[in-house]
Amino acid sequence: MWHIYTDPESPGDPNQQLRQQERGDGMSHVAEALTNPNLPDDEGALLISHDPVMEWAHTSGRVLHTMADPAVTAAVTADVTHEITAVQRAGLGDITGRAIQAVALDHIDPSPVQVAAADRLLHEQPLGTPELWTTIDPSASCVAAAHWLTAAAEVAADEADLDATSVFSYADDIEAVSVEVPTMIVRAILEQDTPRDIVTKLLADANIVAAGRHPDPAGLPALVDAAREQVQRLKPRDRDIALAGLLEPLTPLDPRRPSRDLLEHILDGIRSCLVVYCNLDEHDPNDEPSDLALEQFRDAVRQRAALTHHRVHA
Repeated sequence: MWHIYTDPESPGDPNQQLRQQERGDGMSHVAEALTNPNLPDDEGALLISHDPVMEWAHTSGRVLHTMADPAVTAAVTADVTHEITAVQRAGLGDITGRAIQAVALDHIDPSPVQVAAADRLLHEQPLGTPELWTTIDPSASCVAAAHWLTAAAEVAADEADLDATSVFSYADDIEAVSVEVPTMIVRAILEQDTPRDIVTKLLADANIVAAGRHPDPAGLPALVDAAREQVQRLKPRDRDIALAGLLEPLTPLDPRRPSRDLLEHILDGIRSCLVVYCNLDEHDPNDEPSDLALEQFRDAVRQRAALTHHRVHA
């Protein structure tokens, strides 16, 4: 059932009708299948549901039927009913109570309610708070944080007389920071992509890679040719290096935990903007911004974010 939450239907999805069925009939009739499952007939034939959620429910129901313990059946049915409610609430953006487990999952279609909640947390602390990880759907945190990252990059760029997309490589010369992902996000948003569009694209591509496919099939031949050239230049014992070189361009995110990895990149990017804004000493790794400089940075980022606040809800 949680897979239904994390894998929302998308336009052009060949399995869209099946997914709609899973969200509708599959979710609403699970409890009934637990108490009244499909059983083999007199000849041993068994009706199998094409809806995986329903078939798992019927399978569990057959186990309960064999146990024939009304108390156990009632307890299991009640627990599953609570889980269904949690999944449905999470889909509506309410991840309190039992639905809080959604913060550990990768959901490509973040709820506007969750995005707004993340935006409020970032307004309180533009550098990020623990609550972004523990109380908000991480993909929603990414959408809101992408907006605040862009505002921070513009503030830092103005202070250091840089282009906003150059802030992260500049910061990387001072201390090791994430460069590729924050730069990609800021460039896309400044080119009029919305934070939601760029975040959902990055997460969707990472999910495609996690499923063993390539997010850009048209570009695969060029990637294969490049890998062949790389292999020819390497010794046989260095084939693992060639493999890493082939896989690295597929997604800049960790496909095992894309939304949380993306949030790490974005928050690191905001910290990079602080480094540039305060012009920290590249020769002193212990150099930290003063309280006054930190507060000035936060206020400047809040003001810049307010000017383009409409992007958060676009």
